[in-house]
Amino acid sequence: MSIETNLIASTSSASPTTVYTSTGESAVTTIFFCNTDSSSIDVTVWIVPSGDTLGDEHMIMKELTINATDTFAFGSERILMGASDTIQAIAGTTNKVSVVISYTSI
Repeated sequence: MSIETNLIASTSSASPTTVYTSTGESAVTTIFFCNTDSSSIDVTVWIVPSGDTLGDEHMIMKELTINATDTFAFGSERILMGASDTIQAIAGTTNKVSVVISYTSI
């Protein structure tokens, strides 16, 4: 198992933050989104196959509100990713939502 950590630095879907890029085939086991701010923040997340352009068909969460100082865990299903597939995200406030991804190479 490995861990990847990032802050969501973008508020615009025109230039989302890439929070994970698969280097070969991998299985994402859990994703934590931690709101470190004193206000609620909306988060939107996409999983984008290598070579595709980000679009609504890749969205897995849209404007999910995470309350102040709360954490949302996404891990009921494993996400199988191919080489260079990405997980991208935006948040309502920059650099206030940390993303911790647990994954394993397959």
